[in-house]
Amino acid sequence: MIDKQKEAIRAQGKKSGHDMSSGYFLTTALREITETFPQIAPENIAVAACVYYPIADLNLTIKERLFEVFDSIEHDILQFIDDIGADVSLIARTTGLSETYVEKIFRLLMGYGHINKDGMITELAKNSLAEGKKITCTEVAQKVQMDALRLRLLRIEELIRDEELFERAHTSSKVGLIPCVEGITREEVRRRLAAADLQDLIRYDHHILNANAEQIIDVECVDMRYAKCVLLAFRQDEADAFATSTPIIFGKRSDMRRGKYRANKLWLPIFVPDAEDAKYLGNVGAASDLVALMGEEHLTARKKVDALYKKILDEHVKTCTEEWVLDESTGKTKPQKCDGRKKSCERFKKPLASILDPEIALQTNFLEYENTYIGMSIDITAESLARYHKHLPNWLQDIAKRGSSLLSFDTWYGAVLHVTTSDKRMQELSELFCCSVEERGFRFMADYWRQEFMSTATDETSEQSLYVRMMDSLLPERVQQYAAERNG
Repeated sequence: MIDKQKEAIRAQGKKSGHDMSSGYFLTTALREITETFPQIAPENIAVAACVYYPIADLNLTIKERLFEVFDSIEHDILQFIDDIGADVSLIARTTGLSETYVEKIFRLLMGYGHINKDGMITELAKNSLAEGKKITCTEVAQKVQMDALRLRLLRIEELIRDEELFERAHTSSKVGLIPCVEGITREEVRRRLAAADLQDLIRYDHHILNANAEQIIDVECVDMRYAKCVLLAFRQDEADAFATSTPIIFGKRSDMRRGKYRANKLWLPIFVPDAEDAKYLGNVGAASDLVALMGEEHLTARKKVDALYKKILDEHVKTCTEEWVLDESTGKTKPQKCDGRKKSCERFKKPLASILDPEIALQTNFLEYENTYIGMSIDITAESLARYHKHLPNWLQDIAKRGSSLLSFDTWYGAVLHVTTSDKRMQELSELFCCSVEERGFRFMADYWRQEFMSTATDETSEQSLYVRMMDSLLPERVQQYAAERNG
């Protein structure tokens, strides 16, 4: 019985022309970003798109200082060399040691780098005497990740997990390879590293390199992988005018605040255009040093981000103003110009058809861009709820917490759908649902509603509206009954 009900739900999704069970990566990311950054008002998001951000895997060869306890004889002889010079015979007579033994100690000190081939004491030796510890330098290997766009080593809290990184061949064709990815290859990173001052890469910070790192001797770019990130651009003002300002790019990383690893992962900035945007985002989670992420300090990176942004907008216009039609003379399909506003509006309405009654007129507002709609806001009502869908609980929770729910997909190329409501009944439903979530948990309530409405998801002949049935389902005794049955 359950399998038949699930099949009915899937059939309804296909009937609407939009499979809402797939492609929700971007929609989920938008929800999580606005949760982490409450200062980002959903209504201010003008463009949201997935992009692939280049991350280089590097092998570093580093010269590090080691601090060890000084052998007393070695310390004393080194002090004599500093005081009276590297005269083996004189030091032997002064200490009462044999010249053979003193020569042996000399060879050891030379191996430590404390005296040079001319027998002169080195700066490293002077530091050793000052510290009272034997300081030596050794070469060690270390694997790190680097932001390949700005040649910036990633701190531990900024590292991207392997499961979040893709080889170029495994990137999604729906997202497309953006200019900053297309323009940065493993070979280019090698060339840029060779031209850079390796000392500039050293961060005396235990979050990247050992605090005792003395010098980066060599850098090898062993691999280039790509993190699926989210690009956000915002309205410049409250007007409906669209402005193409440089966007912010967010990447998903493990939350390691306060020095403690936490299993949850957060969407945090990986590229910030300027100081104003950095101030707007504030210090959240691992984004403690947003200045290091700013594009105004890396003009090449900013130009590449601007280029990919324009490419995304151009692709949006192209997909909305072209449609493929059959050429009867050749039997092949060919592109043909079409109404960009009409097609983009139809694109927005497809996911809505799985939940809302298309016969009920709703208030809508549009954000225009080059004869297309890149943004749409729809004000839903209690009467407009026609069918239950598994994503409806997310809508209600978003509306209660942030005033609206955001939907976007890879194939929309930056376009964003805003679902909101001014209907007091819908606002009440949202608030009641959130209260139940706080008490029982979101997964519990989602499972409850899925079981409650699955059999009636396609039942359009019910005497009671979906809104009324959902309100009734939130009565405490109904929820408690389901909890008892579930526990049983």
